[in-house]
Amino acid sequence: MAKLRSLTRKGAAFLEGPRMSVTPRGRPKPPREPVQMVVLDNGVALNEPESVIYHALNDLNIRFEAQVLIGQGKALGGGAVDFWLLDYGIDLDYLGPWHFSDEGRARDFWRDVTRQQRGLRRVHLFENDLPPHNSVHRRILEVIGSPHVAAVTTR
Repeated sequence: MAKLRSLTRKGAAFLEGPRMSVTPRGRPKPPREPVQMVVLDNGVALNEPESVIYHALNDLNIRFEAQVLIGQGKALGGGAVDFWLLDYGIDLDYLGPWHFSDEGRARDFWRDVTRQQRGLRRVHLFENDLPPHNSVHRRILEVIGSPHVAAVTTR
């Protein structure tokens, strides 16, 4: 028993070493610029994450249509495709908190059925795919399978 106590004391003494700082060092990141909100020609206003994606798609010169109604629109269980990437057959959706509600899951189910009928592949973008966490440009190129992902600098 005496050996066990002496080992414990050594362990405790080991843990009482100098404290380490857990605060980040270096320069603080500059504040993020406000996002220019987008209002489409049909009057639909995109939220902030969708506006970020909209600007990134324009920067990358990818042909797309935003908020395209499919499956009888928002009536009868249909909905809107966030971003239809025309040359890739991809529906690029920002998956915000609404999609995890009961109504969101039900509407997503019917939109998935309509997407499959049109031959679209649904790809999700999440909050962690957007700035300040990651470069949305790089993530979009990864999603569409571009070989030029390494050439894109983070923003």
